Amino acid sequence: MSQSNGSLSPRKVSVRIGGAAGDGIASVAETLAKACARHGLYAYAYNSYQYVIRGGHIFMQIRIGSKKVWSQGDFCDFLIALNLDTIKRHAKDVLPGGGIIYNSEKIKLEPGQTQPGVLDYGVPASTIASKYGKSPVMQNTVALGALAHLMNFPFESIAEILTDTFKKKGEIVVKANVDAARAGFDHAAQNFK
Repeated sequence: MSQSNGSLSPRKVSVRIGGAAGDGIASVAETLAKACARHGLYAYAYNSYQYVIRGGHIFMQIRIGSKKVWSQGDFCDFLIALNLDTIKRHAKDVLPGGGIIYNSEKIKLEPGQTQPGVLDYGVPASTIASKYGKSPVMQNTVALGALAHLMNFPFESIAEILTDTFKKKGEIVVKANVDAARAGFDHAAQNFK
């Protein structure tokens, strides 16, 4: 999202986050949207119908830009896939030059699932998340950290929102989430261009 001189580019970026109900999709989207807003960016979010029954497929899409954003868009630059069903449903909507962030310990991208030019950003999210908490839902926080790096978004903004979001749950929960996001950010920095 930013240029080499640190100023934000006018380009719009769309991020789609999908998974099962209960995977923490709304918290990732909300954290991202708040961080963007605090950074002076505009965001337009679309929340798909939320299943009442745990496990049903849901997704959110956020379009972000330095100028006013009027819709979520039909396609996305980044897909955070928290389960295989999300890959099957949404991988075809990732634009060439964009990428798919997913838990490489649970999901494998197969040839033909994506358009040519879509980048593979598999992250060992289960292993990373397990260092910071027992909840498998923390894979979403790891993926958010990886996304922040790939978007060239300052990690401190993500950490600030996570701190605000989880402070009522105590310092241990705040630290676990910030550290998990940081580990995802660092993994992306070391492994992805």
